[in-house]
Amino acid sequence: QNFTKHQDQYWYVFRAPLTDSIFLGKSKIDGTSSHNPKLILKGGEVCGLRYYKNYRFLLLSKYLTPPDSLYFGYLLQEIDTLGNVYWERRFEDRTIKDFQVLADHDILLLTRFREIQNDSQYFAVTRLGTRGEEFQTQFYGNWRDVPESLHILNQQEFVAVGSQTQFLGLDIPPSSIFLVRARFPQKIPASSLSQSIPFIDLVHIYPNPTKGRVWIKHEL
Repeated sequence: QNFTKHQDQYWYVFRAPLTDSIFLGKSKIDGTSSHNPKLILKGGEVCGLRYYKNYRFLLLSKYLTPPDSLYFGYLLQEIDTLGNVYWERRFEDRTIKDFQVLADHDILLLTRFREIQNDSQYFAVTRLGTRGEEFQTQFYGNWRDVPESLHILNQQEFVAVGSQTQFLGLDIPPSSIFLVRARFPQKIPASSLSQSIPFIDLVHIYPNPTKGRVWIKHEL
């Protein structure tokens, strides 16, 4: 989503018509504008905005990698209301589907990692620190599992929701909906982790095929 709420105000990002300029704006709950939009990005496509802390935001955008690649790269930035950038992190080895902020201001990324050798994609959740440094990554499922959204369940667990398809890359409806409930990845430096991929079975599989929408609700 390209907007986020803090207290009684909504902050949103939008592209100026006929340009590649991305702006940050603000409005009150009643819809009245209370902030002159600020230029925050040139080029790329905005994928998400989250309120972070102290009137700063996390902005996720994607951009085209070199012409010989079929994939997008992703840029995660911490910005303020004036568009100043405090840190940024680029990802070109994975597709970022969603992200959320934890209570300690660490960040969870819901991703699909790309395996260069056989062009497979692996469903994963990665923990980042408050400066974008990468901690542990946990892998789930297999190439058929396509994650879509990430939800913080409580102080220790998340829920990831997605679909499972039989033919990756083809325009064929998913054959089932899955939910994964798991603990947050640990705050362990990524450089100290093994590069092996430990597959973990999905917690729930819902055979359908589905028609229409699936609504997910949780209560603490």
